[in-house]
Amino acid sequence: MAVDFGEEANTPGALLVDVSPGRPAVVREVTFAQARTLRTVTGTLEQLEAMDVGDAWLKVVVEERARPGLADTVRELLPGALDVSLDERFRPVRAAPKTSSATRSPRELFRDYLSSSGRHDDQVAGLFDRLYDEVTS
Repeated sequence: MAVDFGEEANTPGALLVDVSPGRPAVVREVTFAQARTLRTVTGTLEQLEAMDVGDAWLKVVVEERARPGLADTVRELLPGALDVSLDERFRPVRAAPKTSSATRSPRELFRDYLSSSGRHDDQVAGLFDRLYDEVTS
């Protein structure tokens, strides 16, 4: 059975193995006709509303701009929606950082990294300086 949307094309089923002493095992594949499928659908709200998705569990990719309540609206239209996301083309663009990394030295960048990750350590920073000097000189 599919447990991830990457497996949605798989046929749900199992292997049935009959084993008897002194005989080779007999293996049969049994498919499940009543298993709930996984399916990925993409479209605008209007397109999604018009889709016949049956009782599938859904990964929904919305082709519209983000707005409050969009995921709730999708789940009202498609009750089987488990994962609702925006198409890449409609995702908000993050603002560029105000300080350019090009204006800061590698030493400053590394120290900022240590501080921002909660790993500030003067010995590690000193080791970085020594290695950086060896590589760049």
